[in-house]
Amino acid sequence: MTILLLIDNLDSGGAQRQIVNLAYGLKLRGHVVQVITYSPGEHFQPYLLQHNIVLKHISKEKYSYLGFLRYLISYVKNQRADILCSYLFRPSILALFAKPFIGRTKVVTSERSYYAIEKGSIPKITRFMYFLADAIVTNSYHQADYLKQSMKRQRSKISVISNGIDLSLYNNKKTLNGQDLRTVSIVAIGHINSTKNTKLLIEALKKIEELFPGRFKVNWLGRNYDRTGVVNKYYIECQEMIKKYGLESNWTWQGKQYDVKPFLANADVLVHTSIGEGFPNVIIESLAMGCPVIASNILDHPRIIKQGINGFLFEGENLDSLVAALMGFRELSSQNRLKLSQNARQTAEENFSLIIMTEKYEQLFERILKS
Repeated sequence: MTILLLIDNLDSGGAQRQIVNLAYGLKLRGHVVQVITYSPGEHFQPYLLQHNIVLKHISKEKYSYLGFLRYLISYVKNQRADILCSYLFRPSILALFAKPFIGRTKVVTSERSYYAIEKGSIPKITRFMYFLADAIVTNSYHQADYLKQSMKRQRSKISVISNGIDLSLYNNKKTLNGQDLRTVSIVAIGHINSTKNTKLLIEALKKIEELFPGRFKVNWLGRNYDRTGVVNKYYIECQEMIKKYGLESNWTWQGKQYDVKPFLANADVLVHTSIGEGFPNVIIESLAMGCPVIASNILDHPRIIKQGINGFLFEGENLDSLVAALMGFRELSSQNRLKLSQNARQTAEENFSLIIMTEKYEQLFERILKS
């Protein structure tokens, strides 16, 4: 198959991480694959270059939207693509507008979203146009359930394909020999905003610090700005909270990282306080590294994290529940921590490998090409 993967840019983000993973996985299975972008952002471009995957950047600044759409249609036809698969809402609108003009090429859209935090008209416009799609993919069961309830006419097109990663890149050989179990090294990963709920972790750290000074350390990895040139007020408020609570020695902002694996390797646990997202890449990357996870008991998290098996769940935005989960982890013996680590890796191997994700997409593509 010739498969074109369309996304807005290759900046740091979960959708961008997954579309380059998919490109690599499909290429490994013998398909001709290209990634198409139209906005600035090159964070994951080195990954494509490393694996000799073609990146076609069609700068929308050179065209009106109509001109860009014409170029996209022409390019898809010239490539004689079997599949045009888009990630995110705006790229999906472009793919669906192109659909009537690209002949036999099938269009697959992929949502990486959480309905409760969707803003503006773009999701509504995209879903209005889903009648043109040959298949609709979500990367989470909660989003698929929402779409099936709100778009009953499109139910048969909707399927779930969870995120996947190349497990061979994740070394899970954790050792706890000689480790000071009294001190817990936490890693948290995500853009710094209210949806990621950074403040809840700061509040939990403050409460624990009053009882066990210096026993919890946090490395937060992620962008400080939501958009280039726009000040992130939430980040500033978080900085002020840390200073007010005297937690400067407990908390380190690591900024945007191309490779999170070294941080996961050196952490005892990933803490994921997010209150809404499509599917958490950081959780499966953590599991793959054998790093247990403490996550909010929402969305697809309970499908992934099993209490006391590969991590712990806490109740939503409940501060006391998060504190209890953190303290529960701290009190584990070295043997129990190691067992959690082993179970974490096993969870990733059984559910979230690149092979599993790629095979599911391949099966979907083959099915719609036959229809």
